[in-house]
Amino acid sequence: MLKSSAPPEISLQIASSSRPWARSEAGYEITRRLALAGVIGPPLFVFVFLIDGFIKRGYDPVTTTVSEASIGELGWVQIANFLVFGATVLALSLGLWLGFGDRVSGRIGSVFMGIGGVGFLAAGVFVSDPYPQIVTAHGALHVAASLVAINGVFLACCFFVKRLWTERRFAIWSIVAAVVFTIFFSSSGTPIEDHGLLQRIAIIVFWTWLTFLVLRLWRSSSSQRVGHSR
Repeated sequence: MLKSSAPPEISLQIASSSRPWARSEAGYEITRRLALAGVIGPPLFVFVFLIDGFIKRGYDPVTTTVSEASIGELGWVQIANFLVFGATVLALSLGLWLGFGDRVSGRIGSVFMGIGGVGFLAAGVFVSDPYPQIVTAHGALHVAASLVAINGVFLACCFFVKRLWTERRFAIWSIVAAVVFTIFFSSSGTPIEDHGLLQRIAIIVFWTWLTFLVLRLWRSSSSQRVGHSR
C-alpha cells in the first residue's frame, strides 16, 4: 500500500482547503457562537437538576433518578431541562463539525454528539416512568431515548480522544472521565438504594468533560479567527 509522502504542513493545507467556509472568518465566528451554547448547556443542566432535587416535594435525589424529576409536580422543570440541553448539544455538534471536522474522527464524533442531542430532546418529550418499572409507552420511549442520548455522547467522547490525541493531557482526561462515567452510571442501573446519587456523580463527571471539550473548541476557533484576520 502506497503512503503519502506529503509533509504535515502540506497535508494540513489540503485539509483546510477542502473546508473553505469552515476556515473562513465567518465560519470561525459561527463555530464560536455554537461553542457558546455548548458552554452553557452542561452546567445549566446540572444546576437545574440539583436545584430541582431540593425543591421538589417527595423527591429524594439520592434514591431517585434525574429522569424521575419529570413526573408529577414541577415535572415541567426537568422536561424543559432535557429539551434545552438537547438543543444545546445539537448546536454543539455542528460547532464540533466545523471546528474539529478536518479529520474523520472529528466528523464521526460530531455526528454521535448530534445523535446524543436528538436523544436528549426525545427524553424530554417522553416522560419517564418511576424507576425501575416501565409501565407506559412513553416510559419505554424515554428509556430508549436516554440510551441513545448517553451512548451518543459517550461514543463522541471516544472519537474525540482520537481527534485530540496530540493534546495528551486532554486525551487522558477524556479516557478517565469515560471510565468513571461507565462505572458510576452502570452502577446506578442496579437495584441499590443510592442509585440516584451514583447517576448524578456519573453525569457531573461526564458533563464536566463535555464542558472542557467545548472550551477547547472555543479557544481553537478564537485563536484561528484571530490568525485568519491578520
